[in-house]
Amino acid sequence: MKKKTETENKFKPKTIKEERKMVSNDDPLFMQTKEYLKPLIWTAINYFKLPEKAQIDLFWKLVNDVPIATQRFLEHDGLKKEYKFSAYFGWYIGQRINKIKHLKRKKRPSK
Repeated sequence: MKKKTETENKFKPKTIKEERKMVSNDDPLFMQTKEYLKPLIWTAINYFKLPEKAQIDLFWKLVNDVPIATQRFLEHDGLKKEYKFSAYFGWYIGQRINKIKHLKRKKRPSK
């Protein structure tokens, strides 16, 4: 899998209204939602020290979890609450990553 440039890989958040419309009207496999969240997933994964293969495997696991997370969001009245689906999915990514033992965060470069 070819890595994207930093600009191509940057998550571009939608408004709450746009996200709600997207998750409500997406196809059963949530393909549009998956494409929208891929940069968010890459950004989250890149905060951790993982071998490239593990990074790619985790990326695809999270992409494949999008329909599950979206269904949970919709079933638990996520559309009625005042938070964005991308914020919920960011939390979901954190829960998934926290299950990985011995995972170390990368050091942030000093300014």
